[in-house]
Amino acid sequence: VRFLHVSGFKSNGKNFGNLMGAMESMKFLAGMVAGARALEDGRLKVGYIAPFPIAEVVRLANAVALGMRTTCPECVMEIRWINSWFDPPREKEAAESLLQAGADVVVTGADTPGPIVAAGQAARWGIGYDSRNSCKADPAHCLTAPYWNWTPAYEAIAKEVRDGRWKGGNAYLDADSGIVGLFGFMEGESVPAGVPASVVPAVRE
Repeated sequence: VRFLHVSGFKSNGKNFGNLMGAMESMKFLAGMVAGARALEDGRLKVGYIAPFPIAEVVRLANAVALGMRTTCPECVMEIRWINSWFDPPREKEAAESLLQAGADVVVTGADTPGPIVAAGQAARWGIGYDSRNSCKADPAHCLTAPYWNWTPAYEAIAKEVRDGRWKGGNAYLDADSGIVGLFGFMEGESVPAGVPASVVPAVRE
């Protein structure tokens, strides 16, 4: 029996390994979009909804902040910790709190589109997470969504297991592997209308 722990950190070089991807790359790009939107709107605050104060979540929040600073050096990022991986009411409430505090864009690190809905209700902007379908909650107010695409990695691992070649190691795949995406900027996707045209070439690059 082989065991693969997604988002793990342990392996034994035999039948137990972990798999993760460089989502911070897409979060950085999402931060660039958020900063550009905030700068264009003249509201120099971005809000971030964070599940738990663990290394992975902090890394992704930092990536958003660093990306934001590249397009809006004057912008600040305010965080709301919800201490849950999945709590739709709390996610929406956290977004509403950030919007009331002056955020022009709310970026979620949780899994539901509640923050995008809240942003739309406030006539502001939202950035989703985890699914390329996030923006369907309010296409007019959703700027983008960093998302996972596990299929290529799973297919490659399954083939190695079938061929008897898989060994449990530490796989941390970068964006060029296809494991992560940014909605609106991947092949076959259209850039959402709310994304400032000025930032599109830099994000694509």
